[in-house]
Amino acid sequence: MRSPLSDWLEGEPVPPQLHARVIGDRRLRTRSALGFHNFAAVATAALVLVVLGGGLATVLLRGNRPPTPAGVIPSPQASASTAEASPSPPGATPSSSPAAIQCHTADLSIGLGQSSGAAGTRAVPVNVTNHGASTCMLQGYFGMAFVDASGGQVGPTPMRDPGGYGSTPHAGPVTLAPGGGATFFIHWSDVPNTPQPCPVAAQVEFTAPDQVDHVFVPARTADGTVIAPCSPGPTGLTAVQPGA
Repeated sequence: MRSPLSDWLEGEPVPPQLHARVIGDRRLRTRSALGFHNFAAVATAALVLVVLGGGLATVLLRGNRPPTPAGVIPSPQASASTAEASPSPPGATPSSSPAAIQCHTADLSIGLGQSSGAAGTRAVPVNVTNHGASTCMLQGYFGMAFVDASGGQVGPTPMRDPGGYGSTPHAGPVTLAPGGGATFFIHWSDVPNTPQPCPVAAQVEFTAPDQVDHVFVPARTADGTVIAPCSPGPTGLTAVQPGA
């Protein structure tokens, strides 16, 4: 007499030699209590147990995903899902910050300090203050020239003086917040080379590093010394340093 199990087995892709093993299994004689559909499910599980063994069948019956074998790298999709599921901690911000812009000459207040002299040379600190609304940066040397009332150059062309007057030979950037200050030195020869007096400068022209706009400052130091650069003596300036 044919049974629903026999009909079901013939409709499944099961090797004929396994039919008898499944039909003869006592664990499958519970169809009256389970109903045929449950009965077929139990039979399928038993067949899997017979063919593949208990370990894998247990995984399939429970619906669990087998663990990733050791040494297997998860797929990019899995990595992306993990990254999406793990947001950055609250309050985290990017570490990068924008660099300060270079100072424009027009945003700087420039004044001459107290002069000093030795060995035929006079020097004076130049105090620079950022009166702009934004932080800016100075690096290197100002442009500078002594000029007369008509704007013509007075004295020798200024030369850069690395390390002069205690300055740093290799000047790094100086960042000026609004109200912040920097300084550098200018110097000139005050020893005449001829019977004629040295020409007197009316103004000092300053141009901030890497800028083209310039300002004019009266050629008189804070202690009242008039700048009168003599030729062919040296005229020069140092690099910008922090502080005012």
